[in-house]
Amino acid sequence: MRRPDARKGATRCLVLGVLALAGCGRGDATADAATPRSSAAALDSGRDLVVKELRGPASVWPGQSFTATVKVCNQGTDTSYSRPLVELFLSTDAELTMPAPNVPPNEVADQALIGSVEMSELYPGQCETRSVYAHANLPLSAQGDGAYYLAAAVDTTHVEQEVHEDNNILVSGLMGVGHRADLVVTSVKAPASVRNGPGFQATVEVCNQGTSPTSGGSYYPYYDRSRVELFLSMDAELTLPEPGSPSPSIPTDQVSIGYVEVDNLYPGGCMKKTVYASSALPPAAQGDGAYYLVAAVDTNRLEQELREDNNVLVSGLMGVGDRPDLVVTEVRGPASVWPGQSFLATVKVCNQGTHPTQGGYYSGARLDLFLSEDATISMPAPGQPVDPMPIASVNLTQPLYPGQCMTQSVPAHAMLPPEDPSDSAHYLAAAIDTNHVEQELREDNNVLVGDLMGVGYRPDLVVTEVSAPANVWSGQSFQATVKVCNQGTGTTFSSYPGARLELLLTTNSEVTLPDPYMPSPYPPVDQVTIAELQLERLYPGSCVTKTLPAYAHLPYTARATVRTTWWPPSTPPMWSRSCARTTTSS
Repeated sequence: MRRPDARKGATRCLVLGVLALAGCGRGDATADAATPRSSAAALDSGRDLVVKELRGPASVWPGQSFTATVKVCNQGTDTSYSRPLVELFLSTDAELTMPAPNVPPNEVADQALIGSVEMSELYPGQCETRSVYAHANLPLSAQGDGAYYLAAAVDTTHVEQEVHEDNNILVSGLMGVGHRADLVVTSVKAPASVRNGPGFQATVEVCNQGTSPTSGGSYYPYYDRSRVELFLSMDAELTLPEPGSPSPSIPTDQVSIGYVEVDNLYPGGCMKKTVYASSALPPAAQGDGAYYLVAAVDTNRLEQELREDNNVLVSGLMGVGDRPDLVVTEVRGPASVWPGQSFLATVKVCNQGTHPTQGGYYSGARLDLFLSEDATISMPAPGQPVDPMPIASVNLTQPLYPGQCMTQSVPAHAMLPPEDPSDSAHYLAAAIDTNHVEQELREDNNVLVGDLMGVGYRPDLVVTEVSAPANVWSGQSFQATVKVCNQGTGTTFSSYPGARLELLLTTNSEVTLPDPYMPSPYPPVDQVTIAELQLERLYPGSCVTKTLPAYAHLPYTARATVRTTWWPPSTPPMWSRSCARTTTSS
């Protein structure tokens, strides 16, 4: 969660979290916005600081002040007590030179120091996200307006002795700096499939994320405007002709199918344009099948942009031809079942192709259900065994016409392979046409992995509702109401060690769950428990609503920032947004 600007007073918005600890599950980690250029696992004892995320604006003027967000983690085994410094740079290339000790950082001609921020002490495994105030000063070797790499480096002053010194830099990507436009295609909406030859309509959204307006518009001739163009391509790469090329070669694996002119766009402005396109196939195409629909803006090269590398958007595959295209759009089952228990699943199947399916009790497409530990299931090849084994199969007896959907009830049994443990969560997935009786426009979209389903003899506690005041003073007492349900197959304990319900305040949108098997001596500094109670026995399917008296204490990271800010006497701090968590002690 982005921190409020400390210079504008200390009123803050924190996340109110609730947890009922029941079981010992670990949450899935979210993907980072960018990957560090160099990384190594902390195998030895010591601290190890890494920059995990760096986000900045798409473009700025030269010298303009802006705010970036940086996330730093200590993935070592020792605490960093020195409050490490994180520095931001603009670079003309994707390689950043770590400043040597006692050497001014701007001595390197291809990079410039543009801002810095001091982090807090970081415990092992702890991360901190901070806002960095920077100025877009260009490197000495810069050639004026254009695209430059935004990079961050931690511990550039070398005050920390780390296990690994080669993973302190993160290059997040290009940022436009100058007084130019920057046109990008942000979305393309088109039919899932079309017949070969007839035209169709697509809606394309184009935005100017640069710092200046585009040069076209109502005051210029119509043919002087930039255009957004649609292509059908046999692969996910699009080749655009180089500007000034006298006789550009035309790739045979792609074809232009339509374009429209783009009106004048001011910085930050967007517009949606309707493109009337044909469904002509590329010269090298092999007939009916799936082709990539691609949109590119300024293909006539009328704009001199801050960035020329971001004008193309591959929106995905589109079926072209006269065939069906079966997809599973929804799969639902119970929240939890016993091993071997029979249950009823609901699956929705649609034909988004251009031709009806054949149907039939024996000849229809087969629908299979699976229970899998993995979130990815591959469609079995013809004649190959299905892995994992299906838990239910039915044939679609009725034909499905183009655009038609049907909802099928599928009786299933929660049978697990011998190597899969029970008393755990498995993904409920469905696949259509596993018997390969339909020749489809697309064969890559027949599988849908649904939600996790508990399989075993345990409870499963979930927080379904949380309500609290929108605003409170720091330290003020208040009451929160929390609803907890047991959607598992077992009953919770009625006495210690029973389920504990906790109410938290956190500066992040994610709550760190304690690991009962590997307890950490370092509590999270971005969250604090402000209320807790023990829950009574909860039977499968039952719910309970609890009122918790709490005090709005600030987490450590919020208190550390507040100490350096001025509080307007008439403005109370604020907490809003609710989230929840539940744990049972083991």
